[in-house]
Amino acid sequence: MELTDTQKIFLNNAAKRSFRDMADQDYLTARICFKNNLPFQFLWMSQQAIEKYIKCILIFNRIPVKNIGHDLVAGIKKINDIPYIKLDLSDKSIYFIEYLNDQGPNRYFQKVMYTNGFEIITLDRTVWELRRYCRLLNYQLKTPKGELIDMLEVELRKIEHSRNVPPHKYKITDGYLEKRLKDNKYNHGNILTWKNLFFGKTKKNTIKIGRSQRISYPTQYIHPESLELFNKFFKTN
Repeated sequence: MELTDTQKIFLNNAAKRSFRDMADQDYLTARICFKNNLPFQFLWMSQQAIEKYIKCILIFNRIPVKNIGHDLVAGIKKINDIPYIKLDLSDKSIYFIEYLNDQGPNRYFQKVMYTNGFEIITLDRTVWELRRYCRLLNYQLKTPKGELIDMLEVELRKIEHSRNVPPHKYKITDGYLEKRLKDNKYNHGNILTWKNLFFGKTKKNTIKIGRSQRISYPTQYIHPESLELFNKFFKTN
């Protein structure tokens, strides 16, 4: 689909404001939920943040997202189908995305909920790894002589290079997290940097965090005889 320059500007603006900025705020909300021992809400807001980051990447690369829904795995597959992008995600992040794909939508406690207690660290890692791609990568710059320079390889090298420096040094221009880290408006900078190895003003080598493993079973799991009744009133899966 050929887009006019104006249409490209509109899409870029929507990718930033409706997806990346909203994902950043969902991410902050997830961190608040974790800190305050709200595991279901933490998982749902984490899922929402990752979903929006995925859709942001796709829209910046002109891929429609209308049919993805809440399926994070399908969204990642669509990104990996983009010929010039090879997502640099750690095994821990890939597993966490699959975990959120299962546990995130469990906001009505329809299935067993389980956590290992360190999800905040894995969320921070996953957000940092994905968010590096949440900006315009495939574009051209015009030189004073009127020549057009393709910037895709330059931008991809920046992402690759981010692995060679402390993670907190990677910044997105005009990013919501970057702005709140600088001005701490609404206390969002403090929310972001609490126990965070990936975002902050200085490098953190270690953090101390209390581990709270949890497993909870819904009523229909404990009392399977209730399932037939429940299915008459609400969805149980």
